[in-house]
Amino acid sequence: MKKLRSNSILRDVKHYFGYLLDGGYQIRSLAYHSEAFGNWEVIFESSACAIQVSCDRNEVFVEFAPAKSDMKRLIGLGSMIFYLSEGQQIVGHFEGKLFGGRKKQLQKMADLLRAYLDKIAPFFGTQSGLYEAELLLAQESYNRVLLQRRMSSIKEGKLSR
Repeated sequence: MKKLRSNSILRDVKHYFGYLLDGGYQIRSLAYHSEAFGNWEVIFESSACAIQVSCDRNEVFVEFAPAKSDMKRLIGLGSMIFYLSEGQQIVGHFEGKLFGGRKKQLQKMADLLRAYLDKIAPFFGTQSGLYEAELLLAQESYNRVLLQRRMSSIKEGKLSR
């Protein structure tokens, strides 16, 4: 069953993110964790950077790290867009049903990545150490903005607690 699930994940990820393979990225790894809510991650890698496409509790994420890294310090796509736009663009969480909405999430994240990849990849190349602290601060700021939005929505009664 685990092999079938891994094949299904790989097929979907290649369908939406196949342009990475066409652009010189290779799949470094695929992991499926049936014991952890069925979470999974696929890591694409080039000489420019590593990109992790993952699903955690039915929410799809795209995150970056320097090529050949241990993937322990990841910077999210939303954080990078926030950073590049100087805080003007906020991707936020997926709006819609997480269960059954994986393909819509994959499409949304693939489209965003395609639009920003050329601007993001250089931050994770050979000079990535120069940007690490700045990007971690941007990610912190982005997460704070998302939390403030969520709290405002709860106060306005738009979200249930």
